[in-house]
Amino acid sequence: MCVRGEGRPLVLIMGIGGNLDMWDPFERALHGHGIRTVTYDSPGTGESADWLLPRRMGGLARLVVRLLDGLGYGQVDVLGVSLGGAVAQQLAHLAPPRVRRLVLAATTPGLGGFPAVRR
Repeated sequence: MCVRGEGRPLVLIMGIGGNLDMWDPFERALHGHGIRTVTYDSPGTGESADWLLPRRMGGLARLVVRLLDGLGYGQVDVLGVSLGGAVAQQLAHLAPPRVRRLVLAATTPGLGGFPAVRR
């Protein structure tokens, strides 16, 4: 886990196989705008430990809740990319008071979800 910068916290959730170092150029751009970034390696990526059993989306979202608890953050902004976007959506569903703003990038509406119909 890495916390950088000063200001309102923004949790950055990377997609599958990505690690927290991949956020570095984006983080540097944000720090000049009063944004504190919080990044972490998901289980099995970067320098994190593997999980013995596969986890469901709820388990990945609860991991973020525990991270926020450990940092003492009541409410944060969240940005999720790809699979990280699915985790971010689950976090917003699981713990809505913890998510002030949600930004989703290159992600999915979830299993069984449908994109909007263009008319």
